[in-house]
Amino acid sequence: GLSKGVDIFLDAISLLNTDAHVFSADLIVPSRPDAMLKKLMASVDRLGVRNRTTIISDLTQKELHDRIRNADAVVIPSYSEGFCFAAAETCALKTPLISSHRGALPEVVSGRYIALPELSSAALADAMVKALKGDWSYKELKHFPIEETIAEYLEIYAEVLSEE
Repeated sequence: GLSKGVDIFLDAISLLNTDAHVFSADLIVPSRPDAMLKKLMASVDRLGVRNRTTIISDLTQKELHDRIRNADAVVIPSYSEGFCFAAAETCALKTPLISSHRGALPEVVSGRYIALPELSSAALADAMVKALKGDWSYKELKHFPIEETIAEYLEIYAEVLSEE
């Protein structure tokens, strides 16, 4: 959706079309709804980044994990973000992450990362150049075992039910 910051990402790619930096990107997005995908493609064309942007949809979990493992970095420039499974999976796969650091992202992001100081195309472009230079921050890798999550939900449900 629009809250994921794809517009900022595409703008950043267009800003980096210089002799010193030419970036290419795989955008992994859902194929539905059609209107969203068409709008994304129109933005890619409007910004002139089609030759450096590949749109990928409908991956299996294995294909997705393989792409994440083989990426130089994953970018999550979200305007707002809940828990963010994409960030948790990226960190668990030990792939560096560039993050807007909004919403719950500071709680989820770990390993090698770059947090944007502000949510803008220019800040993201700067972060991408820092990533290219290997200028990462590091935070001890966090784990989010599903068993713990389930146990915590059960505690909340028990507390709510006991209040009735």
